[in-house]
Amino acid sequence: MTVDHLAERIDRSSSLIQSIENGTRRPGNETLFRLCEVLSLSADAFLRPEITRKDFLYMNLTQRLAACDEATLVRMSGFLHILLSDPVIPDFPATPAPKPDEEE
Repeated sequence: MTVDHLAERIDRSSSLIQSIENGTRRPGNETLFRLCEVLSLSADAFLRPEITRKDFLYMNLTQRLAACDEATLVRMSGFLHILLSDPVIPDFPATPAPKPDEEE
């Protein structure tokens, strides 16, 4: 359905529909009701904020961390510090690989 067709079906302007779609305006109650009716959607589809995968992972991690005791949090903090710090790769001299034992 085009913006113009939707605007016509809910008796609103195309520019209003575009503004709602772009997030620069929120629909009023009557417009919201008409949009829901024409598009067969619940009002939650318009009012609920979009949750990204990153947001979901962050919320999940936060909930799991909140359930941990202090000792576990301290250990996890140490692990995270190691995992997230710059990797340190020692400069070892090249050594030849050992030869397998020869059978006699």
